[in-house]
Amino acid sequence: MKKLYEKDSENYIRKFFKKNNWQPLDFQIEAWDSYSRGESGIIQVPTGCGKTYAALMGPLLKLKEQNFSKGINILLVTPLKALSRDLKKSIINAIQFFDANISVGIRNGDTSNYEKRKQIIKPPNILITTPESLNFINCK
Repeated sequence: MKKLYEKDSENYIRKFFKKNNWQPLDFQIEAWDSYSRGESGIIQVPTGCGKTYAALMGPLLKLKEQNFSKGINILLVTPLKALSRDLKKSIINAIQFFDANISVGIRNGDTSNYEKRKQIIKPPNILITTPESLNFINCK
């Protein structure tokens, strides 16, 4: 069986890595393949090793293949609101290789009331939030 990264139909991931002059690491390929088989798991590697792309490429590919729906399709929970900006930057870097129309938003304690209203009216496809903000959203 061909691995997800090797399949011709899923070359968005290859294009992204090639454009950045990167080679995917074994744990990233394993994460993508596990996702494609419907498995779940925990990715535990040191900071800066590529966890975001390991966890995100499978769902981004699925969004692309299924002509993503309106609203939140991917929810990312980060423990610190400071990490959400870096995470958003990494995601935006990747989505340009899948579909530039995929939207990304942040919802945390720093999100303005104006931005919160915009997210209610037109939710982003990918929402990055903190546990505290997620709890607040769920309570509404």
